[in-house]
Formats: sequence, structure tokens, C-alpha cells
Amino acid sequence: AGRLIWSGRVDASSCPNRGLLANGSADSCGEALAQSIVEQWQNENNAAILQAARQAYIPAHLLKGLIAQESQFWPNWQKKGEYGLGMLTDLGVDMALRWNHGFYLNKCTKYYSQPYCAQGYENISSVAQNFLRGRLMTEIGTPAEYRLLAESLYAGCLQSAQLVRNLTKKEPREVATYEEMWRITLGVYHSGCGCLHDAMKQSWKNNQNFEWLNVKRHLTGVCQSAGDYFDKIIRLG
Repeated sequence: AGRLIWSGRVDASSCPNRGLLANGSADSCGEALAQSIVEQWQNENNAAILQAARQAYIPAHLLKGLIAQESQFWPNWQKKGEYGLGMLTDLGVDMALRWNHGFYLNKCTKYYSQPYCAQGYENISSVAQNFLRGRLMTEIGTPAEYRLLAESLYAGCLQSAQLVRNLTKKEPREVATYEEMWRITLGVYHSGCGCLHDAMKQSWKNNQNFEWLNVKRHLTGVCQSAGDYFDKIIRLG
């Protein structure tokens, strides 16, 4: 609401201080005037989000909730190293290409030969890797961004599944629920694989399960923010 007022999309001139608090957020007067525009703003790309989620085989509810949590649907935040509606990083794009093989092949073969791309992202040259990540970054701010975010989440699913296999020597369905796997996946998206690996390793060692309360208590330092990330997204989606 604050950004919509600040950018002139909502006229809050009738409010004290134009409906804005000192930190740029909307005050209660500004929020009331902006409510209908906020709802329109948050929902105007539902069809694109739904299509991208279906194409990547992920729940649309989670994709929309992630965008709401990361950017509140405002595309122009200035945060070093994080870009677009999902605040994607270079490492996030790298994960999408490294783990989501079908998505990687689709992008790679637009610029390189099929035999070269078939080696896998980890086996092509660092120059080619950098180029592909750069090309994906140019999709941020375009209609293709929703698909990029959806495929990045699917890559997180694949990485999380392998993380479980590495720690337990079992398939994910044998040791974790659907919700637990999504909590792990979104934790990886938010805080990185290293954070989740250490917490999951300790949980499995102590309890032989990945119940989230057990995993969460082993998240330390900067990793702790992954603890309630899934719940925030569920509330917002």
C-alpha cells in the first residue's frame, strides 16, 4: 500500500502525511484508501501464476505466497543481489539450472548444441554457465519471470529430495510427509541448502525424523529465519 501511494497509483492526499509513515509504509488512513487497489494489484496476475505453477508441477498457492512474502508484488525493490518478485539471487538461478534438468536443457539448447547441453549444467564451461544465468536474469521483470520462479521452486524440490536421500539412504516418501518436504524446500529457497542440511542432519541423528519442530530447533544464526518461512507463505498465498 505504501508503494502504491508513493508511486502515485493511490491518491492519499486527504490523509495526514499523505497516508505514509516515516518508513514508507502506509498508515491506517493510507491503507484504507489503498485497499481496493492493493487487492487488484495482488490478483491481476493470478492467471500467469497459475499457468507457471502448472507448467512446473508445483502448487500455485505456494508460488503466489512466495511472491507475496518476498516482494508484496512490488517489482522494484532495491536490495543488493536480490531481484524481482521472488527476490531471486544468482545462487537461486544457479540452483534452477543445476537441479531442474528439463528446464536447463530447454534454456541451454537455445544457445548451444544439444550434445553440448546434454553433458549437464555442472559439466559445461563456467563461461556457458555464467551466460545462462545472465540470460535467465534478463527474464526478471517480464512475463517469463513467473515461470522462472516456479521452475526454481521445482528445482528446490529436487534438491531437497536428494538431501533427504543423502542423509537417510531412503526415499523422501519413506521418511517425510508432503508438508515436511515443502517446508524443507522453501527453507532451501530462503536460506540455502547448507542451513537445512545441518539442521536436518541433527534432527535425523537425534529423532530419526524430519518433523519440523525437530528440524527448526537446530536452525542457528542466520538460518533461523527459515523456521517460519513456510507458515508465512501459507498465510499469504
